[in-house]
Amino acid sequence: MTTEFADISSFQPDTLDYMRKLHNHATGLFVMLTEGSENGSHYVNPKAGMQLLNGFEFFKSIGVYHYFRGNSQRYGMNDPVNEAKWFVKNIIKLGLNRDTVCAIDVEDQSLQYDVTTDINLFLDYVYQQGFHYLVVYASASWFNSQRIKREQLKYQPAIWGASYGVNQPGVDNAQAWQYTNNGYQLKTDFNYDFAGIL
Repeated sequence: MTTEFADISSFQPDTLDYMRKLHNHATGLFVMLTEGSENGSHYVNPKAGMQLLNGFEFFKSIGVYHYFRGNSQRYGMNDPVNEAKWFVKNIIKLGLNRDTVCAIDVEDQSLQYDVTTDINLFLDYVYQQGFHYLVVYASASWFNSQRIKREQLKYQPAIWGASYGVNQPGVDNAQAWQYTNNGYQLKTDFNYDFAGIL
């Protein structure tokens, strides 16, 4: 059965009332946790702690995601790994366990054109730290244009495609589909979960 989940960042509230409103429509939640690396932009969503705390009052399962800026062509092969280290460090700091669903958000225009190798470097580190529920998020066009070569991704991550204003995900056999950035007039991304990711 297809369910829905919301995904949020610092642009959304962290209150119990907001989480209650999300839960009226969604069975799962993804929270944006980090961006960049510790020796780079070292960004952490300042609301993540409260979003998780209040989110768990309503949602049995909450995933976290990292906004990816890694570029091995520009900064070397350690760059994607350093981003993964920053992500994992903050997952652990917040007390989340190894069953947490971890997603990489691949959409920044600074990324190299074929980003598959960099995604795999990121996934390698996260997987090796014991986080085995992995998801790759990107626009449907990135998968279809082969910017992300799905068949080469390691660990068979769930594919979460974004495509608005259409009646299907636009990515064959996607496990999740972000279909709007204003679901239920809550100014929040909403997604169909076809495979029970959360």
